Amino acid sequence: MLVPPNCIPNAIPEVSTETTRLFVGMLAHELRTQIAGICTASNILLEEEPIDRAFYLSCINSISLNVLQVLNNMMASATIGSGTLDIKPILTNIQIRKWLKSHIV
Repeated sequence: MLVPPNCIPNAIPEVSTETTRLFVGMLAHELRTQIAGICTASNILLEEEPIDRAFYLSCINSISLNVLQVLNNMMASATIGSGTLDIKPILTNIQIRKWLKSHIV
């Protein structure tokens, strides 16, 4: 949320309890789904033949990265809510084709 220059920072309205409850509920659901996927893939990995292990390790890695992304988003939301967000530009080349190939199975 952008605050106009003549606005007092404490004048930003508080988030309602209902909004907070809804956010935490969606976050918990998102994390639970991802963690359940990690548990399922690791259980299958423990029971499968060695030839199938690379696939399940790949699944565990991918799901773990998704969980980290959810947690990073949660931390960013908390940072924005507290008014302490510090944005620093990072110059980088984005290889769209390479990124798409790595994310599309």
